[in-house]
Amino acid sequence: MCEIGSGWQPVVPAVFYGMGAESIVMTDIAAHMETDLVARTMKHLDEHADEMAQITGVPAKQLQLRWRDLMPVDGAWQQRWAERGLVYLAPHHFDRPTFPSGAFDVVYSNSVLGYVPSPTVEAIFRETHRLLRPGGWLMHRISTYDDFANSDPTITPLNFLTFDREDWERIGNSAMHHQNRLRPAEYVALAERHGLEVLLQDREPEHLLPEMLDDVVLDAEFADLPVDEVLCAHLILAAERPR
Repeated sequence: MCEIGSGWQPVVPAVFYGMGAESIVMTDIAAHMETDLVARTMKHLDEHADEMAQITGVPAKQLQLRWRDLMPVDGAWQQRWAERGLVYLAPHHFDRPTFPSGAFDVVYSNSVLGYVPSPTVEAIFRETHRLLRPGGWLMHRISTYDDFANSDPTITPLNFLTFDREDWERIGNSAMHHQNRLRPAEYVALAERHGLEVLLQDREPEHLLPEMLDDVVLDAEFADLPVDEVLCAHLILAAERPR
């Protein structure tokens, strides 16, 4: 497996390892993970093994056995994890060819692609097709709402769709924080354009409500989109490289 944008805590790769994954490459454009965060993640998962067993269908004892084996020892974690098949590459740019073609069964990300510039997202889908073995899967959970609303309750989660492209690039994006504003159908189209067969496209509205549309004037680029394209907080996208 290969993870795009591993972030600060290795929750998802640890869960997959607990379920039996043999090899996971974790990638990120900057090295965020530190030993204490890794240790806290493993402790939290271990304490919630019974709940995770119900979600994953894997016995709690197996999960705990594998998770405890990942607990950092003597202040180190990367070598220990690598010895067990989990390699951390950071800084690493996934869109730049590094691995051989057909290297992975699964390429996935969690709340990453919405924060990547659109040309790089396209390159990621192109590279994903090359890296997946025939029959391999792409799996992404993608944030598609205005992230600034998290820190300011006066900002509607649809706020970033009210600006035209020029204004949004000028006031909404920076080298520190980027939101590409791609809508769900655009991610689906990217997958299909690069030879992947879409298996699932689940639009999760979560905290986005129809009445929010009464309080905003969408930019012309978004004004005529179907409601489920606008009122989507997260997209769950799964696709397969045809055999």
